[in-house]
This record gives sequence, C-alpha cells and structure tokens, in this order.
Amino acid sequence: MNRAAAMRYLKVHQPDSPWGFAQPTKAQARTYLQGLAARGAPADLVNQQARLIAQAMRGGSTLPPHVAAQLRPPLGVSKV
Repeated sequence: MNRAAAMRYLKVHQPDSPWGFAQPTKAQARTYLQGLAARGAPADLVNQQARLIAQAMRGGSTLPPHVAAQLRPPLGVSKV
C-alpha cells in the first residue's frame, strides 16, 4: 500500500485518538490497534501506527511533528 492510499484509509476509517493529548497507556494503545485491525486496516498500516505509538511512548524524537503533537500534550500543559 502506498502512502497516499494509507492516508486516505486513515482519513476515512481512523477515529480521533482515543487518548486525546495524553500519552497512551499500553492498554489504550493495544485497544486502539486491535480496533484498527478489526475495522479491516491493512497489516502494514497497523504496524506503522504501532511503531509510531511505541516511539512516542518511549519519548522518541524521530516522530514527525504532526504525529508527536497528536500523542503528546502541548508545552505548558500537564498530563493529568
């Protein structure tokens, strides 16, 4: 699957992030990825999302800025 097709799929099938701006827990990430797979997302897309979430949970700095902004709170906002 090419990037454009993956982005179209996500735009149609991916719900808003279930954890908002807070860093996801392992259970939240697992539930989200299982739901994505259950809705028929291609395996390579689910794997890509899993890698991005894992990087964010580890505090990796290799995330694209738009992905990091979705998974981390903005500066000055505490995670409650």
